[in-house]
Amino acid sequence: MRSLAKILLNLRLLKNVILQAITAISIGATADHGALRKTLLISFALIGSVSAMLFLLVTPPMFLLVAIIAIIGNVCFGASFVCFNGFLPVLARNHKDVRKISDKIKSHIAEKKKLSNDQQISYFDDDNINDQNDQSTTELLLNDNNSDVILYNLLDNLAKTKEIISTHISARGFASGYFGGIILLCICFIISFSLHSSVFSLQIGVFLSGTWWFLFSLLVAKWLQPRPGPPLSLNERRNVRWLDYVVYAWKKLWITILQARKLEMTFKFLIAWFFISDGYTTITSVSLLFAKTTLQVPAVGLIAISLIVPLAALFGTIIVPKFQSYFGLTTKQTVIILNVLLLCIPFYGCLGFILPFGGLKSGTELYYLAVWFGIIIGSIQSYCRTLFSELVPRGRETEFFALYAVTDKGSSWLGPTLVAIITGMSNLFIFVILHVVFNSFFFHRYYARNSIWICIIIFPYSIAHTYSFVFECY
Repeated sequence: MRSLAKILLNLRLLKNVILQAITAISIGATADHGALRKTLLISFALIGSVSAMLFLLVTPPMFLLVAIIAIIGNVCFGASFVCFNGFLPVLARNHKDVRKISDKIKSHIAEKKKLSNDQQISYFDDDNINDQNDQSTTELLLNDNNSDVILYNLLDNLAKTKEIISTHISARGFASGYFGGIILLCICFIISFSLHSSVFSLQIGVFLSGTWWFLFSLLVAKWLQPRPGPPLSLNERRNVRWLDYVVYAWKKLWITILQARKLEMTFKFLIAWFFISDGYTTITSVSLLFAKTTLQVPAVGLIAISLIVPLAALFGTIIVPKFQSYFGLTTKQTVIILNVLLLCIPFYGCLGFILPFGGLKSGTELYYLAVWFGIIIGSIQSYCRTLFSELVPRGRETEFFALYAVTDKGSSWLGPTLVAIITGMSNLFIFVILHVVFNSFFFHRYYARNSIWICIIIFPYSIAHTYSFVFECY
C-alpha cells in the first residue's frame, strides 16, 4: 500500500511536470521577441507569488482549491524561471567587458576592409560579432585560412571573457538565491516551532514564500532592463493575440527539432542534462526518506540536514569559481570534475554492501554527505546552466532554456517513480543490476560516438538510481 501511495503521488507530480513543460514550450520562442521576455517573467512571477499567498486563506475542507492554486504556483514558477534563465546569455553578451572586446573587433575589421577591400571578411560584421555560440566561431576561424592572427586572438579572448562573465553571473545568481532561501527557511522553522508544527504554521510559511517572491519580483520589474529582441510579426487582425503567440512557439519548436543536426552538441547536452538532473533529484527525494525510515534520524536531525544542504550549496557556488580560476579550468572541465565528485556519493553508499564499516550505516555519516552533496549540487546547477548558455543560438535564448527546463523538470518524476515501483517488487537487487546494465549500454553507446565528456555527465544517472534503489533494499 505504501508503494502504491508513492506511485500515485509521483503520478500527480508527473501531471504537474507536464503542465510546466507545456507552459514553458508555449512561451519559449515567443519570449525572445520584443520585450516579452521581461513581460512574461514579471507576469508569471506576480501570478505565482499571489497564488502562494492565497494559501493563508484556505481552510482544510477546500482541498480542490488548494490543489488548483498549488498547480498555478508551480507552473508560474517554472515559466518565470525559463524567462529568467533566458537573460543569462543576453546579460553576458551586453556586459561592458564583452562589449569592449566586440568594439575592438569591429574596429579591426573596419581597418582591414579599408586596407584590403576583402569582401570575404564581411562574415564578421556587426550582427555576427557575437555568433550563435563561441564554439562555432572558433571552429570557423580554425578552418578559415584568410583569418589573421589578431582577429583570431580577439575572438578567442571574446569567447573566454563571455565564459567568465556567464559563470560569474550564474554563480552569483544561485548564491543569492540560496542565501535568501536560507533566511526564509529559518524564519519558517521558527514559526513552525512556535505554533507546534500546525497546519496554520505551514500556511504561514507558504504565504511568506509568496510574499518574498512578490517583493523581489517588484525589484526585478524596476531594475532589470528588457534587452528587447527582434519584433514578432503576426496577424494584426486576430483578436486572440495570446493564441497566436502559443501557436508560433510550438511551430518554432517543431522547426528546431527538424534542424537538430545543426545544433548537435546542444541537443546532446540536453539529453545529458536530463539524466544528471534525474540522478541528483532522485538522491534528494529519497535520501530524507532513507534517513527517517532506515537510519532513524530524529526530526531535529532532518531539519538540520535541510539547512546543511543549502548552506553547503551557498558555499559551493562561492568557492568553486575561485577553484576554477586558480587552476585555469574551463566551464566544461569544471562540470566534468563536479560530476566525478558526485559519483563519490553513490560509490560510498554501495561500500556498505562490501565493507563492515561506512556505507551510510549511521546518521552521522549522513550529515557529512549532506555537506558534500550541497557543495556539489549548487555548483553543478550553476555550471551546467553556464555551459548550456554557451551552446544556445543567439536570439533564441528563452526558446532553448524552455527545452532546458523541460529536460530538467521532465526527469524529476522518473527516479522516484521507478524507486516506488521497484520497492513493491520482489528480488529487488536483481532489478538494480538490470537497471545498471541498461544504463551501462546507454553509456557505451555515447562512448562509441566519441562524446566522452557527455558519458561522464550521464554516468551519475546510473549510479544515482542504483543508490536510490540500494536505499530501499537496506
